Amino acid sequence: MVVKIKKKKPITAPDEFIALPNRIVQYVQANLKQVIILATVCVILTSIFLLGWAWWHKRKEHSFILYAKAENFLRNKEKDKAEKVFNQLLKTHTPASNLACLQLANIYEEQHQWGKAVVMYQTYLKKTSDKDLFSPFVWHALSCDYYNLKKPLEAQKALETIIKKWPDHPLANWAYINLGLLLEKKQPFKALEMYNLALKKESALNPPWLEFKIKTLQTPKK
Repeated sequence: MVVKIKKKKPITAPDEFIALPNRIVQYVQANLKQVIILATVCVILTSIFLLGWAWWHKRKEHSFILYAKAENFLRNKEKDKAEKVFNQLLKTHTPASNLACLQLANIYEEQHQWGKAVVMYQTYLKKTSDKDLFSPFVWHALSCDYYNLKKPLEAQKALETIIKKWPDHPLANWAYINLGLLLEKKQPFKALEMYNLALKKESALNPPWLEFKIKTLQTPKK
């Protein structure tokens, strides 16, 4: 029995594909000036991008070195030197500059310079988003600093921001309680509402006097 083997047809590329390199060469020859200009622009843009990328990483690396230097000053209780370095970091616009804002705020709070601390916290919030891990804590710290500045309305807004943006965060519970403390003298019914909302969350962080506060406000004055 004779088995016929079918011959496979040779694979050939389309004429358009074969002609493509020739067309490219012809186009370059016909538009040589434009091609040279375009190639030069591409090289320049690529060089700028690579140089910018290298510069940014170098600056980022330098900023963390500065941050470590400032931390060392803090450990040695040289707060004046640390403050200067942290202020240098603010100008770098790197991730380390965000941390510098928090460190400066902490330094100013220790010195009871509440206004300067508020500026640092506000700067931090402008640099970051609501998804930032520290944002709820920064808003809580802001409320405390506003309270120390005798600005209860600003303190109230900061606490309400925590409740609105992070209702399930543990600090939301503290925000309800602190709102109650702020409102207790002038708006006792509103304060009672805040305390009850905090109690409903059944948080382990609730202060032991919370239920007593609620009972006191619920008891009519004679």
